[in-house]
Amino acid sequence: MKSNNDNPNFEEDVRFVIKNRDTYEFVDKLNDIHQDKSKPKNSFLFNTYFKYGVAALIILGLGLSVFVLIRQSRKPVYEKVFDQYYAAYQYVNYRGADDESGKLLTKGADFVNDENYEAALEVANRILLKNPNNIEARFLFAVSLLGMEKFHWALEQFDKLAKSDKRYFREYAEWYKALLFLKYNRIDEAVFVLDSIKFEKGPFAIKAAEILKILHSI
Repeated sequence: MKSNNDNPNFEEDVRFVIKNRDTYEFVDKLNDIHQDKSKPKNSFLFNTYFKYGVAALIILGLGLSVFVLIRQSRKPVYEKVFDQYYAAYQYVNYRGADDESGKLLTKGADFVNDENYEAALEVANRILLKNPNNIEARFLFAVSLLGMEKFHWALEQFDKLAKSDKRYFREYAEWYKALLFLKYNRIDEAVFVLDSIKFEKGPFAIKAAEILKILHSI
């Protein structure tokens, strides 16, 4: 252990410390306060920021929900009717003829049922390039566009199919035409087609009557 004589200025240092005792005690207290409060303070800030962050996320989520509800409430009535009655076309146990076009149509129908509308459209296009009058390929082409939500182009195809002498394709074409007219707010044209569907008493007659009742109540 070192003696006090090892420090020639020992006595002077002691007198300096005693003289400035209050200052040293004050600094020590500041250090103690800093050490005692630093961790709780950081923890408090973390908890505060975390709570505010969670609250902000909740408010953001509520805001988005309200925005969606307001947007839906402002959607035109006719478009709501379209959403209510529209359903993408599905083939049921379809098998084409036993030739090149028939095999392609079978493959295209499977693509539609798998919602691979781009592939189905390509199949339909291959057939129509060789035979533009192939009604089944034209129908496949139309329902593929419909599934891709290319509604304007689908409407053009259904307009052609509605003139077909084959009742099955004509009925579906008229039904989808009516719905697409509603989506595009072409109400007079929609009503005209729906009246025709109702009069013919085909598979969509009841739904057509329901829509007409809604339109007349607006």
